Amino acid sequence: MNTMQLFDYYHFDYMEEEGCYIKNVYNASFLSDTGFPCASHAIGIYCNKPKSFSRFHMLEHDELWHFYGGAPFHLYLLFPDGSSRLVRMGSDLAGGEHLHYLVPAGTWQAGELCEGEYALFACSMAPAFDPSIFHFRDQAELKRLFPAAVEWIDRL
Repeated sequence: MNTMQLFDYYHFDYMEEEGCYIKNVYNASFLSDTGFPCASHAIGIYCNKPKSFSRFHMLEHDELWHFYGGAPFHLYLLFPDGSSRLVRMGSDLAGGEHLHYLVPAGTWQAGELCEGEYALFACSMAPAFDPSIFHFRDQAELKRLFPAAVEWIDRL
């Protein structure tokens, strides 16, 4: 499939604040105390046309990322202890790529396509995604907290 075929198939929603295309494909039928489903699963795409990526944001719940296909993509992670990590998601396990990766709650994260036309991915959460647990922070503040990651923060 090419990018446009994937858009036609999944009918992605554009998340303007984050800068990427996502489609929620599953919500558990059992609700949590907050009234949101206990688990959710969304599929997304990073692509060059139309351009998409994920701006730095933080979630209050763990998020499990899954690589589904296309070209590799990067996750940029800024941890509460001030450390950072670049994770390459893809199918080349022998080359160090990850098919899935857990981003712990409280970690600032961003992502983008490394090469190629698109990367198809998914994110699973339990409890489910809830807009109240999704946070952005001023770029200047992120740069102050994570000086070693200034280049990532400026780009994303």
